[in-house]
Amino acid sequence: MRIAVIGGTGVAGRAAVVEAVRRGHEVRVVGRHEPADLPPGASFARGDGTTGEGLDEAMRGVDAVVDCANVMTQNEKTATDFFVSVTGHLTAAGAAAGVQRHVVLSIVGIDEVPLPYYRAKLAHERAAREGSVPVTVVRATQFHDFPRQVLSMTAKGPLAVMPRIPVQPVSTADVAAVLVDAAELGGAADAPALLQVGGPERRDLVDLARRTLRAQHRRALVVPLPVPGRTGRAMRSGALLLKEGHQGKEAFDTWLAGTTSKT
Repeated sequence: MRIAVIGGTGVAGRAAVVEAVRRGHEVRVVGRHEPADLPPGASFARGDGTTGEGLDEAMRGVDAVVDCANVMTQNEKTATDFFVSVTGHLTAAGAAAGVQRHVVLSIVGIDEVPLPYYRAKLAHERAAREGSVPVTVVRATQFHDFPRQVLSMTAKGPLAVMPRIPVQPVSTADVAAVLVDAAELGGAADAPALLQVGGPERRDLVDLARRTLRAQHRRALVVPLPVPGRTGRAMRSGALLLKEGHQGKEAFDTWLAGTTSKT
């Protein structure tokens, strides 16, 4: 089948492209600018999700869309406006092209944790379901790279502040497998509206941050930070953990060892 991937140059999107190509699908990466490192076996089609320009042509002949588009902001309005606008343009172009399945990458626990970005992702899911293309949402737990991302924002000199919360880190390859599984459902009338995927083990984010620093040969004191209010209570109660769904195979320590051996 022909699968269009939006956000195909991002961490999750690129993994989805690689997985779909591996399974023998014809994969089209849709974006405003052709990437210099397009994954082997994939093609590029120019299309702007924020304006809709070029999407009708980019979606021509496409059977399924995998939406991994993202915006780097914690501002709820900015993120919501982006997701709703892009989704509206994608589903309209998809419906006109006869797309059979629209797959949205989302996050486990967003309906329990009152973070601004999570509320924007809920709006993303709603916007997709309001379109006329059958939708499957794939919610994933935090990626293996999550501790490093938090460290990049909180590490100041010899100190790094880290929320003490339980997480279930998952590899992007395991997430990509579920995204492509969902795309392959096509127009099946009994296709699930929601799939979830998480890593094989539950870990403490503070411990993962310390392991990440050691693997990078960095010295810093990781200071546990209690997250206040409803957000903290929800996270501590396990809102970010997989309650049911697909459990990935790659453990965090295995991923970390493989990543650091390449640097």
